[in-house]
Amino acid sequence: MIVFLCLQILFSIIQVLSYPRYNSLISAQCKARCLYEYRTYHQQQRSLPSMFIDGKTKRLLTTNVLTLPWRSIWERCPRLITCSSCLIPCDLEPALLLANEQSCQAICSTLKSLECERSCLFIQKLYQQQSNCLTGNCQFCSSPSDDCSDKIPQLYNVTAIERKSRRTVKLKWNANGGKNLEPVFYVIEAQWMLPNVELNQYELVSKWGFVKEEVSHTKAIIRNIQRDNRWYRFRVAAVTRHGHSGYSTTTKPFRLTNQSQILSSVLDPPKNFSVKSYQLNTDTMNMTLYWRKPDLPVTGYQISWESESSLVNSIDISSSLPSMEFTIPFLSLDKSYQFKIRSIIISEGNRIQMSLPTTINFHYEDEYYSLKHLHISKPYFLNGLIKANLSWTKISDDRIKQYDIHWTESECHSDVLSCCYRRDAVTIQNSFQLYDLRYNCTYLVNIKPVGLKGKKTFEISFNVSSCELTDVYGSIHPPCQNDRRTIDTFSSLPPIDLIVTKNQSGLILFWQNGHSFVNDILYQLTIEQLPNRRETISVKLSPKITNYFIPYSEIEENQYLNVTLSLLDKTTIRQQQSILINEKRDDYSLTSFNVNSSSSSIRTLHLLIFIHVIWISTIMLRDKQ
Repeated sequence: MIVFLCLQILFSIIQVLSYPRYNSLISAQCKARCLYEYRTYHQQQRSLPSMFIDGKTKRLLTTNVLTLPWRSIWERCPRLITCSSCLIPCDLEPALLLANEQSCQAICSTLKSLECERSCLFIQKLYQQQSNCLTGNCQFCSSPSDDCSDKIPQLYNVTAIERKSRRTVKLKWNANGGKNLEPVFYVIEAQWMLPNVELNQYELVSKWGFVKEEVSHTKAIIRNIQRDNRWYRFRVAAVTRHGHSGYSTTTKPFRLTNQSQILSSVLDPPKNFSVKSYQLNTDTMNMTLYWRKPDLPVTGYQISWESESSLVNSIDISSSLPSMEFTIPFLSLDKSYQFKIRSIIISEGNRIQMSLPTTINFHYEDEYYSLKHLHISKPYFLNGLIKANLSWTKISDDRIKQYDIHWTESECHSDVLSCCYRRDAVTIQNSFQLYDLRYNCTYLVNIKPVGLKGKKTFEISFNVSSCELTDVYGSIHPPCQNDRRTIDTFSSLPPIDLIVTKNQSGLILFWQNGHSFVNDILYQLTIEQLPNRRETISVKLSPKITNYFIPYSEIEENQYLNVTLSLLDKTTIRQQQSILINEKRDDYSLTSFNVNSSSSSIRTLHLLIFIHVIWISTIMLRDKQ
């Protein structure tokens, strides 16, 4: 007997679980039908002769029921027997509605209302359609022959606005399509997210849940919103007696501000807020922030951080910490972050007063490439030495104490016997004068900021031309410049004027053709990837060639490229120009600097192409003559 009862209970549970869940959209569709049928009923009553209308119905008709807006009819519906009895089945659970074939009779037996039974049969059919639906979208229309696009409004521009006076949310949206001949219910759902500081991800995310419904109004006031750092998103669907639309695009994440928190310009913010260090994981990093206490005592600090594609995270920290630092784990390596810190004082009545924020920005790529806008001048001869000026843009970071620099020859095309050795130097400035250079040599320069944990050393190469083409400053001249005929021949040549442009397929190099009449010369094109200095292209070209195409397939994406074009006279470099490119496929603007350029400035692309065309035309005319 006990086993039989257990099996019967288990069977009942399975049967209940097999029923579809309560659906707020189906409930609203049932209610929309009730309002429509209620007005239709009174239209039919008005068309009858007055002798067939009872006194109560006459009083209702004198209230202009047929001209009332749908929202007013909805507000009166609970007080009217005909309308309220129709609404009873709309909010019942599917398990009760679908229990057996006599469910509707049992539900409406006490009222003995025909409107109740009709409404019950209507919602029964909707839930049966839902339970039999396999695609998940076939319940949008109650009948396959209905044209939902004409009878159901489509929603867009759903926005959430905080009502600071009442601590509630005002939700607004736009609707197109549909006509006011039918009652429209707008069903609103919400979802909340609670950031988890320890894991830096939104681990606590609720399911979408019903909030409220509005009738014929494209706005709503949402109450009972939590203020415990939760972020909310809202969505809306339009429902008529024919069916419902899909849910709208969700609103942007929304959070109520804490009214007790007051920003104060009098309260001192923390001092020396900075990034102390960071630890790299497999594909994330742990960031440690550091600060110093303000002059006046405070209760604690609030630290917040956000990236360009995530919500704001915040945490309150007590001022009693032994060290003024905090570690944020699992930050992404490919995102820019903004960190803010505020001082907090909690006064009587738990009123919170906060200072204005101190802000720092951080991007791992800026940490990896520790130098920006690196520039090397054309080498020159001064007081018996060959020198070159090295400069860069400092990044704003108090942790940098100095820059360690060393340079050495990587390759020389001369008869210098004592090659090659390393020179070392230290500077606290953002510039340095490289010295003790040699003619016809390629140099590798290494720059490393001291004081930053994890900073990568930046390496770049440059070339020193032949003695004859090196500029001389001062009264002392090198002995090699005595042969004026060689000097005049190559110094009279036009500059190379190398430029690099980009398109969807690759890089295009252009330069001037003014060297083809000089014998025994050729161009050498070299491209290196930085900072590892891996040579990807090295090719020798005829002096008649003035352009070269490099497809993206031959180079790696998002790399610094050092493009160098040299004019060689046998083994001597007569002219040379280098351009540093930050290779990004989606960026077609050229970021470059000029090394050893014979021209005083880099022309714009359109002007260079114009000069290039004029030059070719001049040579062709001269050949014809």
